Order: sequence, then structure tokens, then C-alpha cells
Amino acid sequence: MTTTVGRRYATIRDATLGAGLLALAVVPVAGQAVPIDETRELGPDAFVGLSVVSHSLVVEGWDQDRIQVVGEYDSRFQSLDIESSAQSFRFEIEPVRRFRIADDLDQQEGSAELHVRLPRAVRLTANTVSGSVRIGGLSGIVTGRAVSGTVQIEGDLQSVSLNSVSGSIEYLGNASSVQLQSTSGHVGFEGRAESVELHSVSGTARMQGQGETISATSVSGPVELSSSVPVQWLEAESVSGPVSYSGGLAPGGTIQVESRSGSVVLVLGPDAEASFDLSTISGEITADVPMVQTEVRSRSPFTTQKFLRFVKGSGSGRVEASSVSGSIHIRALEGW
Repeated sequence: MTTTVGRRYATIRDATLGAGLLALAVVPVAGQAVPIDETRELGPDAFVGLSVVSHSLVVEGWDQDRIQVVGEYDSRFQSLDIESSAQSFRFEIEPVRRFRIADDLDQQEGSAELHVRLPRAVRLTANTVSGSVRIGGLSGIVTGRAVSGTVQIEGDLQSVSLNSVSGSIEYLGNASSVQLQSTSGHVGFEGRAESVELHSVSGTARMQGQGETISATSVSGPVELSSSVPVQWLEAESVSGPVSYSGGLAPGGTIQVESRSGSVVLVLGPDAEASFDLSTISGEITADVPMVQTEVRSRSPFTTQKFLRFVKGSGSGRVEASSVSGSIHIRALEGW
């Protein structure tokens, strides 16, 4: 079924009855808040696409094979479009461009909220401009994007990919793959995942939980990572901020950490048997761990750069840490 609602008209087309059959609906009065209360049948593994402007989205999974959208929009500035079948549902609210003059733009800004309930296992894409996205109770694949808004998700999912242009991103749950990115805001993940990617241009990148493969960067902010299981691969970098990791290193695993303008702190468990290669230009290097063999510690006669290279245990893994303008500290977790 396809529904299109504009400033002067509303049409409903049921795909099962043929594209040529149209039925006129009630015409909204210009300037009046138009209520939305749509319920459609939907398969449990269907695709759902939600895209809105000047609205926030609250999405909740439930144990029914149908989708329900409840809320309202202002017909002066917004048009509504719905396309649906048993296997897909697309919902879009966007500005009516010919009315986007300065005064109207000021009036269309707001905090209108849409509530969506849908089958838990759907594949969901949720996008909003000037609004937030909150999602809970799903179990499928989720992607989301917010411009000038936050994204928050809770629950165990197959995979998560979230992006915010100006706002924070938070995911609490378990998934095989997690990708969080914010241009101007904090990104945070708490849970368990095989693969984790965290990227912030201007904000903190933080993880707490379990991750086998972790990649985290921040251009202007700290990177704070911890894992309760040994990592197989960890790569972390901050241009302007400290970088820290607390956790173990799997046999043969790799840790590569860099901060150009900040300190590096690695608090490692007893399983971190590796070759260590540490360097800094303007800072100190300390390693409060038992070393099997110290290979070299030197200061170059031509620069102020400092190095510390040593091996712990079998040396099967690799740990590399560097800082241009900061100190490097290697510490031991309890039990090392």
C-alpha cells in the first residue's frame, strides 16, 4: 500500500488492488497538525526504512507481524509518503520545498516525536534530520543516521551501523558487528561484539565490554577502551587526546596505539606475551611489567625521541605504542 499526503491532498494506493485504483482521503487543513496512526501487516524478516525531518523517532520491537506508526506532522511544511507490502515498509516525512522561506523554516523546527512498533527481526534503517533516534527491543540488522541529533540503541542485534553528523551515539547490547561514527559528538559502546569500529571527529570514543577486533579513532578527543576478553587485533589513534586500553591480548594478537598530542596508557593482563615497541618524542616511557628480555632502550643523538623495546613471555604477540607529545605507560592488570 502506498500513501502520499501533501498540503492539499491525500491518496492511498493498495498494491494488491492494482496501481490504477485510487481512493481519496480526508484533506488536511493547511497549518493544522495532521495525526498519523498507520498499521500495516509486515513479515517478521521484512525491510523497514524510516526517514523524517524535524521529527524524532522512537522505535520499539514487538511480537506481532505488523508495523504501527503513531504521531503527527505539520502539513504546512511537511509531506508524508508511505510504501508498504508484506516484505517492506518505507515511511518518509520531508519538507515541502516551495514553502521553505525564512519565516517558515523557523516555525517548522520542533521536537515532534513519532512512535514506531515493528517485528523484532526486521532489517531497519532509521534516518532523521533535526531529531533523535531511539531504538530498543529489536534483534535484526540496524542502521541509522541523525543530522543534528543523537542516536541511542539498546538490545542484542545481528549488526549495528550508526552515524551522527552533529550529536552523540550510544549502543548498549551484543552484536556480531558494531560500527559507530560521529562527526561532532561522543560515540560509546557497551556490550559484546566480534568486530567493533568507533570513530569520532570531535568527541570521545569509548568502549566497555568484550571485543575480539577493535578499531577506534578520535581527531579531537580521548579514546578509552576496555575488554574483558583478550583482543586479537586492536588499533587506536587520537590526534589530540589520550588513548587508553585495559584488557588482555590473545596469543599472536596485535595492539597498535598512537596519540599525536596526548598520553598512551596500556593496562594489560597476564596473557599479553608479546614483543613491545614503544616510542615518544616529548614524554616519558614506563613499563611496570616483568620483562623476559630488554632488547634496547636508547635516546637518539640527533633527536629527543625515546625508545623502549622488550619481550615478555613467548613474544608471540605484538604491542606498538607511540606518542609525539605525551608519555607512554605500560601497566599490569592484577594477576600478571
